[in-house]
Amino acid sequence: MYCRCVRSGGLECRLRRRHVLYGNGGRGGFSTIRPGTTHATKSGERSLIEVKITPELIERAKKKTATVGVLQGSITGSASHVVGAIGELIVADLTGATEANTHDYDLLLDGKRIDVKTKRCNTRPRDYYDCSVAAHGSKQDCDSYVFVRIKIDGTRAWVLGEIDKRDFYKNATHHRRGDVDPDNGFVFKADCYNLAISELQDIETESTTVQARS
Repeated sequence: MYCRCVRSGGLECRLRRRHVLYGNGGRGGFSTIRPGTTHATKSGERSLIEVKITPELIERAKKKTATVGVLQGSITGSASHVVGAIGELIVADLTGATEANTHDYDLLLDGKRIDVKTKRCNTRPRDYYDCSVAAHGSKQDCDSYVFVRIKIDGTRAWVLGEIDKRDFYKNATHHRRGDVDPDNGFVFKADCYNLAISELQDIETESTTVQARS
């Protein structure tokens, strides 16, 4: 059974799944959010917001990176400029936050300073996958983190959730450069803090959420 959705006036769905109408405040480049959940996770399913990345969104990200340099807290460096900008734009569009583009945070929402952490991936994220923040990024003066994953082919993204900065460091595991992750054998390229996706909270969107009809 497939979803039957309309953009204007709300969404209509035959499935018991959450849909979010995704606009961008009139800035151009409409993108579509599709219902998405993690599959076969160790801790049970957790709803994620899945975003189809459009050419218009990529163009907006390129224009954004043309005027913004490498910000503190990046693990992968300048090669991920556009990827990071896409994540920031997605979260801004979803929540109605204002772009700040400082060395400490990316967005402002009702006085809350949000830093968006975006990472590339090959597959849909699962609850037990980790969210990472570079150790030197811990000095950034922000209030919360929102984590985003973008598929490496650039077709879609997932908003994983949000967490208060203090709660992140209280519960995260600290890894040093050269350490080996016992779960998957990954060798850490830089000092960082990791926390499972399952520890995050859903973000509050300004877009309309429509419950599926029975």
